[in-house]
Amino acid sequence: MQIILNIIELFIVFLFLKVNALFFNKKKNHFLITFLKKMNDFINKNYLDIMIKELIEMSDKLLDIIWSLDIKTINNHLPAEQKTLKQLLSEEKPQIFTKEKRIHKINKRDLETISLLLPENEWSNIKLPIVLLRRTDLDKGLFSVSGGKQELYVIFRTIGKTEENFAQFKEKDVQLYIWKPEAFALVKKIGSLVVIGFV
Repeated sequence: MQIILNIIELFIVFLFLKVNALFFNKKKNHFLITFLKKMNDFINKNYLDIMIKELIEMSDKLLDIIWSLDIKTINNHLPAEQKTLKQLLSEEKPQIFTKEKRIHKINKRDLETISLLLPENEWSNIKLPIVLLRRTDLDKGLFSVSGGKQELYVIFRTIGKTEENFAQFKEKDVQLYIWKPEAFALVKKIGSLVVIGFV
């Protein structure tokens, strides 16, 4: 607490000297020398090292809070629920709710498009919309696919990355990642079935 008060005191001195220099036409050199003397006194009191450590700790905590709040806010558009392809095809007006309780409408044409790619017995195993996550722990421009082989297969077929049928594809060891250009191509083709988030 004492360190914070010292910082405030130093800041007030700085402002006072600055105002004094501006309004009473003191030479800039005088202002600078006075401020540096005060700063030197401050450093000699051995507060600087402690202050820096405490400020770093405080800033780290603050950044963590800001980051978590930003992530929560920036991801409000993500689905609060996901539905299967089978469920959505049965709805007259297919839709899901986002985390901020808004309606995300699903295009029937997009549903019909992917229904042709996936065997009917897998329609209950794919969750929509597909969530692509831009993760800070991954290479820049790389998105992870939330879900399983069904979601990845639909993505790969849609962007022309595979011509295999699902039975062949699910036997392969495929990483659940796609690159930014592939994500954009996917959004362009079946935009209502894709949502991008950040973690």
